[in-house]
Formats: sequence, structure tokens, C-alpha cells
Amino acid sequence: MASIGLFVSVREIGVEPEIESRACDGEAPEGIQFEHIERVDRSLRDGHRLVSVEEEEAYRQGLQRLAAIGSGKKGSRQPRHVLEVRGNDTRVPPALAAGSATAAAMKLCRWLEALRIGRPKEFQWLLDKWIFRSERERGRMTLADDAEIERAGRLCDSARVQVEVRRSTVALRDRGCKTKP
Repeated sequence: MASIGLFVSVREIGVEPEIESRACDGEAPEGIQFEHIERVDRSLRDGHRLVSVEEEEAYRQGLQRLAAIGSGKKGSRQPRHVLEVRGNDTRVPPALAAGSATAAAMKLCRWLEALRIGRPKEFQWLLDKWIFRSERERGRMTLADDAEIERAGRLCDSARVQVEVRRSTVALRDRGCKTKP
């Protein structure tokens, strides 16, 4: 049996805008900014404090909560989100490769921020899908029915960004179904 998977593949069409940091030193950033996420990542990964102690601790706790979410597979103790352990039990996501992966992350951050501001309910739906219903290895999100497929297709309301929804084969055991009668 096949299910529909949501692959969030953000492709910006046209000229890419310049990326500029909107936060000043000592000022808490608002929204999803790649540069700020990168500073937090470096603070957690390398121990070089580039953000406030309080903010670093908030991210550390959030990543701990994310790491505690189970895969959803019956009897499995595997976490849904693969996070590396650094230092004294600090969790961090896998590092981005240089080049195209970083450029893709910047585009994704811009798109997520626009979605968060312009359509907060859709943003929260997508975030919940990723946090609780994504595949462990690839991050694909299973869509339950035609209504979710349509909703995912409407995530993009701009001529500059495309969001793809593709059919993928998902094993019954990965969907939580019994494989034997």
C-alpha cells in the first residue's frame, strides 16, 4: 500500500534577495533567521557562546524535548529525530554541508518565516506534522487523506516558491500497521 508523503522542497524562482541579519547585538531576534540559527548551532556544537546564556539554554532544552520524541514504531526506542550528542548531553542536529545545503537552509528559513507570519495556522500544522509525523531518516511527512494533500499543496501561495507533494511508498510497518494477519 502506498501513502502520500510531503516533501518540503522549497525552490525560489527568480532572483534571490540578499540575506541580512535583522537582529542587533544583544537583541533577541524575532522569527526564523538562518544566521541566528547558525549562531545558536555553533554555540551548542562548539561551546563558543554566540548567543545569551538564557537563549542557549532554551534551545538546549527544546532540542532535548525533540530528541525525546519516539519514532512511533511499536516497541521501538528509537527517537524520531536524529540528533548528535555533544559535550554534557547537549543535542544538536546533524551539521549542514557547505554550499548547496546551506543555500537550501537559507531558502527554507525565509519560506518558513513568511509562512509563520502570513499563515500561522498553516505554519503550526506543518511544524506539528514534521515534529510528530516525519520519517526518522529522510524527514518526509505522511499525509493522512485527500484533505491533507490539498492543504499541503496550498502551503505555497507565491509564484516565487514551489512546494512539492509526491506519492511515496511507505511500508505498512512504518505506518504503524501490522504486516501479518
